[in-house]
Amino acid sequence: MPEGHTLHRVACDHTKLFAGQRLAVSSPQGRFADGASWLTGRRLDRVEAVGKHLFYHWTPKQRRAQTGDPPKARGDILHLHLGLYGKFRLHHRKGADPWPEPRGAVRLRVASDAAAFDLNGPNRCELLDAAGYQRAVERLGPDPLRDDADPDLAWRRIQRSKTSIGALLMNQEVIAGVGNIYRCETLHLLGIHPNRPGNQVEPEEFDALWDKLIELMQIGVKHNRIIIADPAEIGKPRSRMTRDERLRIYKKPTCPDCGGGIDAWTMAGRKVSEGMDMSASIAEAILSLLSQRGPGKTICPSEAARQVRPDDWRRLVDATRAVAAQLASQGRIEVTQRGQVIDITSARGPVRLRLPRE
Repeated sequence: MPEGHTLHRVACDHTKLFAGQRLAVSSPQGRFADGASWLTGRRLDRVEAVGKHLFYHWTPKQRRAQTGDPPKARGDILHLHLGLYGKFRLHHRKGADPWPEPRGAVRLRVASDAAAFDLNGPNRCELLDAAGYQRAVERLGPDPLRDDADPDLAWRRIQRSKTSIGALLMNQEVIAGVGNIYRCETLHLLGIHPNRPGNQVEPEEFDALWDKLIELMQIGVKHNRIIIADPAEIGKPRSRMTRDERLRIYKKPTCPDCGGGIDAWTMAGRKVSEGMDMSASIAEAILSLLSQRGPGKTICPSEAARQVRPDDWRRLVDATRAVAAQLASQGRIEVTQRGQVIDITSARGPVRLRLPRE
């Protein structure tokens, strides 16, 4: 399924090509014939994207008291959702050359004098009135690519939820437009494990997550493809990167940072990727540091993370806490907060580690 950047790019392109014109609308397949007849010959005012949804706003049609129009053809807003199989085809022509014959089951064709697009296989192709449009938009979470997005709405849902942050990011009611690739890559860049519960994500981590999504998805709109890799790492500009160079961990065998393997498992119906277990190295670092400090002395988990990966230790914070929990369950260390021994699996905020007291 296309991620949000694709739909925003489509909205931008279709606005440039079709907005402000009276358009010919048809349904070669026939499944949208009533809607097409309602729209054809009318002026398209604007196109907008909200998450993975497109809305085409048409100049309202003057209705008579007895129109005889089909009930489904009353709205002036065309709502499209591509789903897994939807696809656009764009056509250009000069003069009066005929448009190409429809390929496959074309649900919708929209044409100006110089350009046209075909739509095959959408999940949604329907007309909405103003109330229906409002309901559709209100079901979606804030969209990082929209100026009117309110990230606090997403944060309130995340901080109340025990669901993993990886699953929450795939929920379009939490944040609209994020798909599997942006989920995997963004969480990896920020060192947030996909399995971490939403209510254990810190406010500053969410702020960094939101900002990173804006940054990466804006790059996606500009280049019309997902590009995660830093040009400085690859040694070439984004416009010249190959498909294999654009991503860092998604469907990759190894992590570009540490060279370790990439683990993949199913979450929210899609494969999620993350660096494989480094627990042995982390456990060794924790026990070594505590042995050096001696009985009664404590360390911060981040010290162990820094020892394992000095230049990129923040990405190991979740893994280090997980290893600390395992060591504590084995009786090899104690986890404290404000001097009291606690269960790290339910703790929020900073903790300290120490050797068990005799």
